[in-house]
Amino acid sequence: MDLTMYLAQTLGLFFLIGGLGVLLNKKKYHDMDIALLKEQPTVLLFAMIMMVMGLLLILKHNIWEFGAAGLITLVGWVVFLKGAIIMLMPDMLDMFKKKDFAMKWYTIGGVLWLIAGLYLTYIGFFA
Repeated sequence: MDLTMYLAQTLGLFFLIGGLGVLLNKKKYHDMDIALLKEQPTVLLFAMIMMVMGLLLILKHNIWEFGAAGLITLVGWVVFLKGAIIMLMPDMLDMFKKKDFAMKWYTIGGVLWLIAGLYLTYIGFFA
């Protein structure tokens, strides 16, 4: 199986389920994120894991083209950069503790995850 199709299937299902989870449980996810942000060592560990996962993805699949391959590469770079930013500027996460700010992002993020999940799942399994 081609690596792009494998990653489309894996990430597609992950984003599909994750997007639905976020959209259906925004307040619960927000509450869990607030609790997590109080645990600085755990946040740092997650940032390191995100950086490694993003690097693994972009070093193995750095294909900049329109379509599923480009979206997978973009995901890798976003994950890597998010981990790096959290490691370099952990205090920036404090803005997510504000309920009004964060709840808007859960809706936007959930919709984006759902769209990416639908697209990648379709490409990975049906195209």
